[in-house]
Amino acid sequence: MTTSFVGKGSTLTVTQANGLTLISDLVVQAGGVLDGAGSITGPFTLLNQGTILGDGSPSGILDINTGTFTNQGTVRALNSLVYIEASVNTPNLSNGTLSGGTWESYSDLRLLTGLIGTDNATIFMAGSFEDFNSTAGTMQSVLNSLSVVATAGSLTLDGPNWSASGSIVDNGTVEVSVSTISAVGGITISPTGFLSTSSSILSPLTVNGTLQMTGTLPSAITGSGTIETVGNLQFQTGTPYAQTVVDNGRISNANTGGIVTFAGGISGSGAFDISGGSNAALTSGIELPATLTNNLVQFDSNFGELILDSPTTFTGKIDALDNNDTIVLKNLIGNSASLTPAGGGQDILTVSNNGSPVASFTLVPAVFGFFRQQLYNNATFTATPDLLNNVTTITVSGIITTICFRAGTRIATPDGDVPVEQLAAGDRVLTHFAGERRVVWIGHRTIDCRRHPDPSVILPVRVAADAFGPGLPRRDLFLSPGHALFVDGALVPVKCLIDGEMICQVDADTVTYFHVELDEHDVLFAEGLGAESYLDTGNRPQFANGGPSVELFPDFSTLTWETMGCAPLVVTGPVVARARQRLAARSLVPQANRSDNRILEHVA
Repeated sequence: MTTSFVGKGSTLTVTQANGLTLISDLVVQAGGVLDGAGSITGPFTLLNQGTILGDGSPSGILDINTGTFTNQGTVRALNSLVYIEASVNTPNLSNGTLSGGTWESYSDLRLLTGLIGTDNATIFMAGSFEDFNSTAGTMQSVLNSLSVVATAGSLTLDGPNWSASGSIVDNGTVEVSVSTISAVGGITISPTGFLSTSSSILSPLTVNGTLQMTGTLPSAITGSGTIETVGNLQFQTGTPYAQTVVDNGRISNANTGGIVTFAGGISGSGAFDISGGSNAALTSGIELPATLTNNLVQFDSNFGELILDSPTTFTGKIDALDNNDTIVLKNLIGNSASLTPAGGGQDILTVSNNGSPVASFTLVPAVFGFFRQQLYNNATFTATPDLLNNVTTITVSGIITTICFRAGTRIATPDGDVPVEQLAAGDRVLTHFAGERRVVWIGHRTIDCRRHPDPSVILPVRVAADAFGPGLPRRDLFLSPGHALFVDGALVPVKCLIDGEMICQVDADTVTYFHVELDEHDVLFAEGLGAESYLDTGNRPQFANGGPSVELFPDFSTLTWETMGCAPLVVTGPVVARARQRLAARSLVPQANRSDNRILEHVA
C-alpha cells in the first residue's frame, strides 16, 4: 500500500470547501503540519507524528473521519474545532484510557470514539472557550468524566473551573490555574502524584504525593505527603498539618481563631504572614518549629500570635509587631524585655531573666517606602513567664501610629469649611503642600467606647480652641489618639502632646470617626489646624465602609504612618518640646480671651 507523507517543515492545508480525501495511508511526520478546516475522509490510516491543527475560521471544523487515526504528535484545536468522529478506530483510546500524544484544546476538541476516564497522555486545555469532550453515548467534558491521571499522564488546565462528578486520583502531573477545583468523591494525590495549582480546592483533599499551591488550602486535608508553596498560601487553623511543608514563598494563617502548627515538619526560606483575629478572643497565629531559624515573620493590624518552639535559635526578623500581638517563647523563661535601636530601621528586643539576657529578636516597624509607619520609641514590652509550662509570653503596648477626625469636624475646602461627614469622593479640599487635592475616599466608623477592651486607644483627644494660637484651631478639635498634627513643619501624634489642659483625652459613650483619603498624602486643615490625611496601608477593615469585614474592636491608634512627600514624623525632640512650651503659654491666656465655643468633654 502506498503511504503519503507530510514531511518535516511542510504544511498541508485542508480547505472547508474541498476537504481532503485519503486514497492511501497518510503520515504527518515530526515537524510537519496538517491544518485548516474541512473534512479528512477515506478508509485509510492517518498517523500523526507532527501537528494536526484546527486553524481555519472560528466557526470551522477540522473533521477527521478516516479508517484509523493514531496520534503520536500533537492535535491542537486552535481557531477551528477538531472532531475525531465516532466511526474512527483510535488506538490512543482503549477501555477508557487515553494514552500517547499531546491533545491541546483552545476552542473545542472532540474525541467521539469513547469516554475518557483515565489520562495517560498529555492534555492541555486553555482559553475561556476551550473544552475537550469525549463520548460514550452522551458527550461530556473530560473535566467531568476524568477520574484518574495515570503515572505517565499530564493535565494542564487554564480556563474553566474543574468540577468532577466522581473522585479525582492524581498519579501523574496536574497543573491547574482556574478559580476552583472540586470533586464529589474528593481529591487524592498519590505518592507519585504532583498537583500544582493556584485554585481554591473545594473538596476533601488527601496529599500523599506533592501539592505545590498558592491560594487557600481546604479545611479537610489528610495524608503524609509534601506541601510546597512558591507564592502565597493560606493554611487553616486547627488540626496540625501532618504533611511535610516546604515554604519557598509566603505562608499565612486563616484569621478565624487558633494557631497553625506543622506536625510533619517545615523547611524553606520563605516568609510568614500572621493574619490576626478580629478581637482578643479570636487571636490567630502560627507556630514555628526549631527547623526554621532565619525567616521573616510579618504581623497584620489585628490580634496575632507568633509561637517559637526554639526562641534561642531564631534569628529571623519580626515585622510590624503591634499592640494587639503576642510572641510566645517555648522552652524559655524570662521576666523582662527591653528594646534597643539597632539602626537601619530595626530594633533589638532583648528578653532577660533576673537581669541576664536569655534571647533576643530583631523587630522591624512597619514601613512605607523608606519611612517608618510604627514608632516603638515609647512602647512598653512585657515578658510574662509561665514556670509550670516553661513558656514566656511577650506583649507590647504604647506603639504609636495614626488617625481619625471625630464627626462634626470642619475641613477647609475652596468653598469654605465643610463637616467631614458631608465630604464625598470627588470633592476638593485645601492642603498645605499642594494647595488643593481631590478626595478619593471617606472612611467612617461608630465605636461603642463602653464595650471596647482598651478605650484609651479609641477615646477622642480634644485640642482646645486657640491651643496653638488665635484660631489654631478655631474651635475645639477632636481626633483619634494617634492622629498627627502638623506642627513646625513636622507631624506629631496628638497623643504625644496631651498636657491635661489644652490637649486632653475625653470620655465618650460612643464616637463616630471619619478620615479623608486624598489623591496623595498631604496636610489638610481641620478647624483651621493642620492635620494629616489618611493613607491606605491595609487598614480599611477598621472602617464600616472599608471592605467585606469590619474589625470588632478597632484600634484607631494603631493604624500606620506615611511621611513620604509630606513631612517628617517626630514624637520627641525639639519640635515636641517647643510645641509643649507653646501649649503651656496658651494655657495661661485667660479663658475670656479665647474662643468661647467649647464643646462638652463628655459626649453622650
